[in-house]
Amino acid sequence: MEPTSILAALIAPHWDGKDPATVPKPPFETDLNSVLTLRTPVAEPEPGVAAETDHLRDLLASGGGRDQTGALTLEVWSRGSAVGSQLDSYTASGTSRLDRLYVLEFQGSEQMIKFGHSTNLRRRVAVHRQNAEMFGFALLNGWASPGVDDASYAEQMGKAAVYLLRGHILSRECVYNMPFREALSIARAAFELHTDWRPHPAEDALVR
Repeated sequence: MEPTSILAALIAPHWDGKDPATVPKPPFETDLNSVLTLRTPVAEPEPGVAAETDHLRDLLASGGGRDQTGALTLEVWSRGSAVGSQLDSYTASGTSRLDRLYVLEFQGSEQMIKFGHSTNLRRRVAVHRQNAEMFGFALLNGWASPGVDDASYAEQMGKAAVYLLRGHILSRECVYNMPFREALSIARAAFELHTDWRPHPAEDALVR
């Protein structure tokens, strides 16, 4: 039987559930994909996108990806626009005002993950992107959940999971140097276990 909360899922591989004195102290490693069967849809990237993203991540981390004025180059900026368009694909017609949990990856001199929830995903992502670009950070990856009435508790539980994995609290919804794959698993698990969402058969083809 799978755990019913993200915190239980993270602790389960490291604790027998019997003696409270043996509950592990953070940080510790847990691969949520090995503990849970995640069902929320994830858009399949276009061919070559993963390699392009790795290239841009390395470029930005080394101080590149900016023109003489300090603004992001067209190559880097275009990647952020593509991520924004992909995030739009998660917002089905007629459900755009429902609440959605999201996770975004930015890269500048270091990598930054941002968790949040919003009933206006496009506007929220645009604001995050604009603020990040002012400091030389570019949007490289993103995911958004299906719409629900309230995703705020899922966001809180996702942040609690980051604490267990990293041993520190997020600052302004951000955590640094966490692989996007790990952050995506946290967001999906927090959403699936801590909202009333249920998978729809039509969405199964998107699950990966």
